[in-house]
Amino acid sequence: MGRCERVVALDLTSKGFAFGILESEERLVDWGTRECGRRVSLFLPALSAVVERYRPDRLVIEEPAGSLKKRQGRDLLVWAEQWAHDNDLAVATISQDQLDRYFGSEQRYVVASAVARHFERLTPQLPPARKRWESERVRLSVFVAVGRGLASFRQR
Repeated sequence: MGRCERVVALDLTSKGFAFGILESEERLVDWGTRECGRRVSLFLPALSAVVERYRPDRLVIEEPAGSLKKRQGRDLLVWAEQWAHDNDLAVATISQDQLDRYFGSEQRYVVASAVARHFERLTPQLPPARKRWESERVRLSVFVAVGRGLASFRQR
């Protein structure tokens, strides 16, 4: 039996990024967040530390060109992609449309709920649905990152 392909999937947050480490659509290894700001000089070392710890075969990020994130966020995605190429790490980009199709919704909370149902051990971490006037909880980005990782296995 061959070695599983390990992926690290990211979702940018206002203070850094959330990540999920998966070895298949059925195996979630770990997840978390890193607060590193939105400066490349802090972001890339934080990304490097996660990659060093988990030794993935592939980095999964949001498609930079189609991202609805502000310019700074899109730039970080481009930097992450370049960093991965420079470090011989394969990159898969999942557009927002691909993520929406995979989960059947463009709402992040619907994606997060589906991920929580798929990986029951994440269920206690799922924040309550936010009210219109509330900011999105950073924890939700973990679920979106894991969802992006799931979608990447289907893409292969």
